[in-house]
Amino acid sequence: MKIQKEIPISCVRVLDLGNFICNKIHGHNFKVQVNIALDEWTDTVADFNVIKEVVNELNHKILLNKQNQVVKDDVFLLAGDKSIDVLIYKVQEKYYAFPREDIVLLPFEPTYENLIVYLQQKLSEKLSICRQDINIKIINEQESIQIYS
Repeated sequence: MKIQKEIPISCVRVLDLGNFICNKIHGHNFKVQVNIALDEWTDTVADFNVIKEVVNELNHKILLNKQNQVVKDDVFLLAGDKSIDVLIYKVQEKYYAFPREDIVLLPFEPTYENLIVYLQQKLSEKLSICRQDINIKIINEQESIQIYS
């Protein structure tokens, strides 16, 4: 038996991959398609809400590699009468200040390929399903790209 769930997400990322166009801050709209193979002879059930919750941790977020240069965390900027907690991040010679609440710090460069492995691992842990039984496909229709495990 196989189940499938497709979830649209939007995110921003900055990659540090040498002289590469994606080193600039940029965003993507894409779909994450999760396919899970289940043994039809067991009572194992994959909860669609858990799948959506895990994928949505990345939705409307700024994805950054925490191993890159986080220059300063927990900096507070004043915006009028409001204090904003920001993270100062450096990629090559550019500095960025991002609102802390909008960031997901990942232990890798947030490429599509790495995001697939990350989502497989998270879903495997949350659903108690063997990682090999979870296939992830990232579909970016704007760029005619499909990457999958």
